[in-house]
Formats: sequence, structure tokens, C-alpha cells
Amino acid sequence: MRYKVTLDDGFGSIRATLFGETGEALLQMTAQEAFDLISKSGNNQAPIEQNTDKMLGQHIAIQGRVTKYKDSVDIAASGLDFADSVEEIKRMKQNVMDMLD
Repeated sequence: MRYKVTLDDGFGSIRATLFGETGEALLQMTAQEAFDLISKSGNNQAPIEQNTDKMLGQHIAIQGRVTKYKDSVDIAASGLDFADSVEEIKRMKQNVMDMLD
């Protein structure tokens, strides 16, 4: 499973490529389920279209490798978690505090 998505935080956007388990996590379906849906419908976008309401507006935390190609930046995602904004802020604050110690 591989999907290219655009992540937007309200200040800017970045493209991300989601592979394997990371793509499954975003769509909340297995690669086999996505394949079956595509085979049944004949529409390569069916898994995304079916799960749009599960993805739009969600706060997610992505881990991965950032690459730059010409004027664009892309994240090759190696991990994805649906984030709780408050918990994510606490985690980031703790990381900064740890670096200052």
C-alpha cells in the first residue's frame, strides 16, 4: 500500500508518502481490504474516498525522512499516530526541557 497525501496544519502544507503499515493506519484498513475494495469498484481511489471522513480534520503525528526534490519537500513516512493535540504539546515541551538540561 502506498499513498501520497498532503498534510496541512493551517500555516502550510507538505506532501507525504505513506507506505505499508503507515498507509494502513491512515486509512484504518489493511492493504488486503484496500485491494479488495479497488478490485470490486475498479476505482484506485476508492479506499481514500470511502475513508475521507476518518482522515479530514484529524490531528496526526508522522515520523519519517524528509527529502527535497527541486522546490518541493516530501516526507517518506515510517510511522503515523493519531495524535491528541494536548498530549503532543506536552511531549514536545518535555523534549525541549530534556535538551536544555
